[in-house]
Amino acid sequence: MKRTLSFLTLAMCATMGAWAQVKIGNIYYNLDEDTKTAEVTNPRSAHDYTTTYSGDIVIPASVVNDGKEYRVTSIGAKTFANAGLTSIVIPNSVEIIGEEFMWKCLRTL
Repeated sequence: MKRTLSFLTLAMCATMGAWAQVKIGNIYYNLDEDTKTAEVTNPRSAHDYTTTYSGDIVIPASVVNDGKEYRVTSIGAKTFANAGLTSIVIPNSVEIIGEEFMWKCLRTL
């Protein structure tokens, strides 16, 4: 039993080790070290439960972190849920957009 648990823990760490979540500018990203790609993510998933996106958001086609460039290829599910956005620009590099990524997010004027 102890060996099985250790193996499962090691396997989970190995699969999660390639991802790192960072804030670059005013946007949070999950960075994939293996593929050098970035996913726009919700700030609350970064354990920052007081922050949400608001105002004008411009997602770049790529970001640089620690001298490494990552191509922005996706937006996670519910990333902008309940945000107070006034506008959003999504680059052509984004190939995948998660479910309900803009659920209840647009500010009414």
